[in-house]
This record gives sequence, C-alpha cells and structure tokens, in this order.
Amino acid sequence: MNEGHAFEEAKLQRRVILFADLAESVRLYEQDEARTIDRWRRFAALVREHIAPQHDGRLVRTVGDGLLLDFDDPGQATRASFALHQHVPAFNAPVPGDDCRGLRVGLHLANVVAEEHEMWGSGVNLAARLATLAQPGQTVASVSLRTALVDAVHADCHDLGLRYLKHLSEPVRAFLLCPPGQRGAVQLPPTEDLRPSVAVVPFTALSADPAHDALGHAMADDIIASLSRHPGLRVLSRASTAAVRGAQLDLKRLRELLGASFLLTGRFYVRNQRVRLSAELCDLRDGQVLWAGAVAGDVDALFEGHDELVPHLVAPVAQQVLANELARVRSLPMDTLASYSLLMGASGPQLPSLTAADSSGGGALSAHLLDGVCYALDLCKAHTPLAVNISYGTFAGPHDGSSLLESALDELLAMGRKNFAIVLAAGNARRER
Repeated sequence: MNEGHAFEEAKLQRRVILFADLAESVRLYEQDEARTIDRWRRFAALVREHIAPQHDGRLVRTVGDGLLLDFDDPGQATRASFALHQHVPAFNAPVPGDDCRGLRVGLHLANVVAEEHEMWGSGVNLAARLATLAQPGQTVASVSLRTALVDAVHADCHDLGLRYLKHLSEPVRAFLLCPPGQRGAVQLPPTEDLRPSVAVVPFTALSADPAHDALGHAMADDIIASLSRHPGLRVLSRASTAAVRGAQLDLKRLRELLGASFLLTGRFYVRNQRVRLSAELCDLRDGQVLWAGAVAGDVDALFEGHDELVPHLVAPVAQQVLANELARVRSLPMDTLASYSLLMGASGPQLPSLTAADSSGGGALSAHLLDGVCYALDLCKAHTPLAVNISYGTFAGPHDGSSLLESALDELLAMGRKNFAIVLAAGNARRER
C-alpha cells in the first residue's frame, strides 16, 4: 500500500452529512438582496453557535444559499434538521411576499474526509442531491441514515421509494423524515395511474340509417376493448365518451370533460355489406393530429368478431400514442421524470402486429428484429448500459447460431460496445415464452 493511499484511508470517517438549501433563494435575492443576505447571515450564525452545538454537530461551511453540517449521531442530526425548520419563520421579514418558504434538507450517513472547513467524498454530493427531493420545510434521508434511526422515536419515516437523482447513474432509495407524532399530517404524493389515457368516441355514420348508427357504437366498443388490453394504455369507457358524440366542443373543453390525453374519432359509411372507417387520433393537450387513416371490413364478420378491421386500426393507434409519449419523455430533464416517464424511457421499438404473429422464421421478422436492435444502439449513448430483450423467437431454423438472424446478432455483440447484452427467449415461439 502506497503512502498516499494509506493517508486517505486514515482520514476517512463515518459521519452524518446534513445539507440544507434555501428554497426560492433567487426570488428572495431579486426582491431585496441586502435584506436577504443579512437574514441568511444571521440564520447561519444561529446554526453555528446554537443549533449545531446543541445537537453535537458543527457547521462546516455555508455554500451560497446552502449549509453543510457534520454530525456524529444520526438521531442528533435528524433532530437538528427539525430544529432548522422550526427556526426559519423567525427570520422572515415583515414585508408581505418577502418571506422565506423554508429549507430543503438532505441527510446521509457515509464515509467521508472531514476537515475543519470542508468535507470531501461522494456522500457529501448525495446529501445535497437528496435535498432536491424535499419540499420547503422537509427533510429527506438516504437508506443508510434511515436504518440508523428508530421509527416513531427519532422520526416518523415515510418511504419514498427509488428516486433518480441528477448525475447519478442508479436510483437511490429515499425517506421523508418528520418529527415523531406528525405522521398523519404529512401529505405524500398520491398514487395515480400515469399511463396515457385514450378516449374513443362512437363513430359517426355518413348515412341516416339507424342500423348504421348501431354499427358505429359496436365498432367503438370493439376498439375500446382491444386498446384496454394494452398494458401501457388507460382507456375510457364508452359510457364516458358517448355523451360528447356530435357535440360541437373545442379540444380544451373535451379534455376538461373527458380527462383524457388522446382522442380517437371517425366517420364511416356502409355499402354492400362492407364498411369503411376513416379515423383520426388527436393529442388533446396541443391539438396535434398524430395519425389519420382508413380501414375497411365486412359488416357480418365484424359482428361475429372475425374481421381484421379492429386490429388494423388498434395497432397504429397504440403505437402512435406510445411513440408520442416516448418522444415527450425523452425531452424532459432527468430530475422531473415521474415513474411512468421512467417506464417509457426504457421502452423500445415494437414489431408490427402481423409480423409479430408470424413465427415461421421468414425474413420479415428477422429484418424487423435487427432494425429494432440497431435502433436501440443508435438511441443510447456509447457509455449507457443497454440490454435488448428479444422476448420470442421462431419455430423455423436450426437454433444453433448458424441462422442469418443469430449470426447478425453475434456480429453486433462483437462490435466491442461496453455494457451491451442481448437476451433471447427460452422457447422458440412467443406463445411458449
């Protein structure tokens, strides 16, 4: 072991890092810079001389509009964070609108290098990142800090689950800490269905025949049933959409009434027992038409459930909705992604339904599979870990590595890209996976 490495190990200490950030500091400085600086200095002095020492800690330094504190004991550090929140209101100015909304506090227990006026190590950075998860007046802690506490004694602990933090490649489990006895007063984010929602309005017949009107409702029912089987979509019932059929409402009003993100409408006509449906998929958030097309089918086969009209319409609609959501999610900064956004960010290309159903080993399936893998490679940066899951295979072919598809996949793996893997199904057909 060299001397420098031994010195570094000797300096590492198990410490509790507390990072506090002043919420809305930019607004406060813009409103009255001199007053804000004076208040912040007085608050930092209170922390240095009273709050930190009373909890067996110390103020390491001020960081602009932030505070970095060092503690020996996790329980004391937690109580110190509560004391910080309690003392903020006393420093609010009497001027309306010039009040400080509070501090966001992050707590982490880690091995760091602690000096008189500085702390070094990745644990310091994590404490600061955890503070970004907190609302003004809240304390958020890491799992290492949480495990050192006794729930309902040191604090009431609320599991926030895995959270992605800026500049960290892996999600971090976080916990919201509240003073003991305040568990019921905490407003946690509600659990909600974040999948994109689709509303299908019963289609309008171009003729006045009452029988044709019933056909419009029947087609809408079948399309709603088919879309609802897609795990990535939330579909409104026809009872919710039938009332707006034929109503002259703008898109904003439709979105308010239905609460949906996407709207599928259409018109159809019938001739010689054949029906032709022209449909349009619209994004209710901005009014953009995402897809428009026409499909045709046999009326009797529709009622018997054998016609391909519904599958031929549902496939492009579902793909356009998911593709639109995927594009939107990728435009968002990492620290604003919600759970569904993370799901969408991990989504990949989907095969056309007719190609996916073909398990004969034909060239169309192989070509689409290779296109999908290449698309994923092009999409991900060179340093980004990438796993491609090919969830079904084909009946045909030797399955010994000599087929064109398997050879092409081997060539892609041989390109030398780091953190890249291809996972194949255990069975030959998707129905056996």
